[in-house]
Amino acid sequence: MELWIIIAVIVGFFIWNQMRIRKNWESWPTVDQYMEQYNPSKGKGISCYKCGSHNIWESGFGKADSDMRLHYCKQCKTNLYRTSR
Repeated sequence: MELWIIIAVIVGFFIWNQMRIRKNWESWPTVDQYMEQYNPSKGKGISCYKCGSHNIWESGFGKADSDMRLHYCKQCKTNLYRTSR
């Protein structure tokens, strides 16, 4: 009986953690939302709203090989928008 409680707590924790990660990722704008809200380069591609750089990189959200991607400015390190593979 105690084993089931331990398993339920562990499974519950993993589900809660995944929901927390997903909610945090979804708090970032999509690329379309980013362009609508900021559009810093006015039709000349995507650039950073903070410094104007076009040097945009991406990283996995939470882990390097994640399908959830967060794009950021390589120059000023500002997080900009999210995409998924």
